[in-house]
Amino acid sequence: MVQGQGFGLLHVMANSGEGVGDANPLPTHDATAMLAEHWGKVYENNATARTREWHCEYHDVQGFIARFCESASHPEGTVLDVGCGGSCFGERVLGDFGLGHLFLTDIDPGIVEILKARYETALHEGAPKSVTCEVMDCTDMKSIASNSCAVVLDKGTLDALHGEKDKMRMLLECGRVLAASGVFVSVSFASAKRVPVLMEAAKRMRLQLRIKVLGQGDPRFGHTVYFVAVLGKDLGTAGTGTGCLGTGSGMDFDNDDLAYASEDELTQTVLTRVHRASSVIEYDPPSKEDELTLFDESDGEYP
Repeated sequence: MVQGQGFGLLHVMANSGEGVGDANPLPTHDATAMLAEHWGKVYENNATARTREWHCEYHDVQGFIARFCESASHPEGTVLDVGCGGSCFGERVLGDFGLGHLFLTDIDPGIVEILKARYETALHEGAPKSVTCEVMDCTDMKSIASNSCAVVLDKGTLDALHGEKDKMRMLLECGRVLAASGVFVSVSFASAKRVPVLMEAAKRMRLQLRIKVLGQGDPRFGHTVYFVAVLGKDLGTAGTGTGCLGTGSGMDFDNDDLAYASEDELTQTVLTRVHRASSVIEYDPPSKEDELTLFDESDGEYP
């Protein structure tokens, strides 16, 4: 059971910033090749990885994302699951919210063939009737038309990328293919560095952003937690509960008008730390005395 049933959130509204098509340079092809090689070995050598649900189960996030996905869904809509691996996350979203087409992508050709075989012979109740499985680089999804997907999903793909530039390229590509009324859901490790990246991406794409923290307990005491981020043009008041972090026109964590008030203690606690100390476990930034040094004056001169 995931701690925190209320929906305490980080909530930002981007009223300014570059358009989604701006400042999105081409991906680094060497990094893409290395990523493909790595995941090819993972899926080839570990059979359990071919059906693994990374980070968390669908039911862990369902309650939070439901109202956003419902508002974006329609019978002809497409669910795009970016870097899906063997996950059934996209299939579950498609079935729960009545969308028409499932588009699954991954960097590894082997897992894509497994997915094709899975859905060509899918006979289970609720199996999607229209599925596309394609090998694709998540930072350069040129075969997918702009503004064509009602719901875009990422569960762990952002974490798998090397470097902030590729992470931003992926986020901007997801924003490019997102329909005007669509929503982008991203589930990732709760890294303090992830929040400013998501905020900057939302600013560039002129999207609203909400973040909820999921986990079994406080990461300060060793518990693993995840971020569930939702981005969309008009998220309205859906899912805000009583908790929000809001900025009027920017994405700067240093703004004085940021406010936390949450019925979800875990989300409130972790995001407060991120705001104050750029950490998911510490409330205050490190002092000068906390800095690690190889030697200090008390050690004397190194022989």
